[in-house]
Amino acid sequence: MSILIESKLRTPGLREGYVTRPRLLTKLDHGLEKGLILVSAPAGYGKTTLVADWLYQRPALTTAWVSLDENDNNLDIFLRYLTTAIHRTFPRERPCANTKSLLNAPQSPTLETITNTLINDLTQLPYPFLLTLDDYHLITLPAIQQMMAALIRYRPADLQLLLITRIDPALPLLNRRRVQQRLVEIRAADLRFVLAEARAILTRTTGAEVDEETAILLEEQTEGWIIGLQLAGIS
Repeated sequence: MSILIESKLRTPGLREGYVTRPRLLTKLDHGLEKGLILVSAPAGYGKTTLVADWLYQRPALTTAWVSLDENDNNLDIFLRYLTTAIHRTFPRERPCANTKSLLNAPQSPTLETITNTLINDLTQLPYPFLLTLDDYHLITLPAIQQMMAALIRYRPADLQLLLITRIDPALPLLNRRRVQQRLVEIRAADLRFVLAEARAILTRTTGAEVDEETAILLEEQTEGWIIGLQLAGIS
């Protein structure tokens, strides 16, 4: 049995001086109504930090977090992280007990069996629950992608799913959900810092008030990119 890394099951902390972004937090709130949230942008746009800030500011939400990496391209390992995160959120109910039993069986179950069992287990959630998968772009194993596609297609009513990724995942239902307005997306254009946010970042980074003209110039030069703004402030 694989030994799970504890820190991958914890919501990341926020950096000192982080500037909260109410307009995007509100958009994430709307995503709870849809059941599926996609935060997709290249590296350095503050995707993970945004979602972590949102979760810290919404303590009433029932949530679980899994930070993924290349080593999770294994169905058994991926499912162990998933089910462990969920069981820690629901320690009394342990809703994924049947899936866990299949993972510990002497003979590996078929993909269809494990997928259907997981979906059925998640219909037993006692109340709404948000599962966040960070760095989802690192998952390339077809078996996991097929399982996740089925999970989205037959998503249990109380399961809310949030994917943080650098590229759009290979999930065939995304376009359909987009057309049906059953998907909330936050992309690079949304994550771009508007003038007021850029000015706040520059002020925090430099330790001094930045005039509006300078903020406008740097916001245009960096295209509102958070790392670019911070580097500009330092220099």
